[in-house]
Amino acid sequence: MEDMKHIESGHFYKYNPQDRQIIGNNTKALMTISKVKAIVRDHYDTVLEKALPDADFSQLNMVQKEQFYSAIVYYNSELKPLSIDQINQLKEETPQMFLSIEHQKGLQYLKGHLEAKDLDNERLKNVLKQDGTRQLFLAECQKDPQVSSDQIESTKQHLNQQRQKQDHYRKQVLTDYEPANYKEFSNEEYLQHVFSQTIMNLLYAGGRSQSDKKQQQEQKDTEWEMTKKQRENQKRRGTSKGLHL
Repeated sequence: MEDMKHIESGHFYKYNPQDRQIIGNNTKALMTISKVKAIVRDHYDTVLEKALPDADFSQLNMVQKEQFYSAIVYYNSELKPLSIDQINQLKEETPQMFLSIEHQKGLQYLKGHLEAKDLDNERLKNVLKQDGTRQLFLAECQKDPQVSSDQIESTKQHLNQQRQKQDHYRKQVLTDYEPANYKEFSNEEYLQHVFSQTIMNLLYAGGRSQSDKKQQQEQKDTEWEMTKKQRENQKRRGTSKGLHL
């Protein structure tokens, strides 16, 4: 905390150039991480509240929200409100979302042999953008008799190589970065896990009234406006006074 006081009061010069560089880079990295996490969390909340408007996701952590998000985006891309009965039906009769030709194109895209414009399917493009939904796509491909195991394995190897490169870069930038580990699963197993009875009971334990939802949205809007004004004030101060390092 004492170090931060020195920085905040304009005494950054007390540190040697190397320490200044380290502190500056780490501070920027932490600020960036916080902003990205906030954006991702808000995006997850928006999607989940549209698809499951009567559920309360406040007690779920980011990993659980990401799992819900992946399932919703993959199986309910239009974000239509889902009832508990519809969710149970999804678990019992997990549908195939893409045709064999789309499986083939998707695998080629993931290996870098096709561009996004060649996919001819916006829903498929969106699914292949995110790690969680990509895993669901690969699991669906495994059940397609027209897709060979060699195709799937070569795609997985390519994705793993890309992920390792990204993880290596992130570890260099963020010292506490921990790469995500994805387990092998079928889509049926995934839905059974994400929409387990325990989790569903938690989500619908009390139910949320319309006034609760409105109040929560108003609070989010207020926080967003405050953050926006704070950024604008910081920019103005930086322009008028310059940096005191």
